[in-house]
Amino acid sequence: MLISTKGRYALRVMIDLAEHQSEGFIPLKVIAERQEISEKYLESIMKLLVKSYLVNGLRGKGGGYRLTKAPEQYAVSDILQLTEESLAPVACVDPGASSCPRMAECRTISLWQGLNRVIREYLGSVTIADLMKSNADGDNYVI
Repeated sequence: MLISTKGRYALRVMIDLAEHQSEGFIPLKVIAERQEISEKYLESIMKLLVKSYLVNGLRGKGGGYRLTKAPEQYAVSDILQLTEESLAPVACVDPGASSCPRMAECRTISLWQGLNRVIREYLGSVTIADLMKSNADGDNYVI
């Protein structure tokens, strides 16, 4: 499993919105500048987040984006599910995968199922609020 740029940027945007939620709606341009992401690329990410009701968007003067819930209510897994084709380590354990003809005698299926479970449980246990916490070395985050 390799998390795409879109997935990493979506997490950065969600953290940014969480850190600035007291400011109300944040213009796309401001988010793009703070995160050093092109506005055009950021637009496609914001469309996904708005369509999935993770953020609200408001057009016009005073418009921008803001979270729909508290940062503690956003699991990293929910955000990455939107941006990634799959979080499964191998195709045969992907939720929509067709049945493998070798499944009955596969010696590694339990390994892949276990790894898949660990990935989903871990990503489901980490929230945007967790990622907002500053680390001991500084107040920067890089994803």
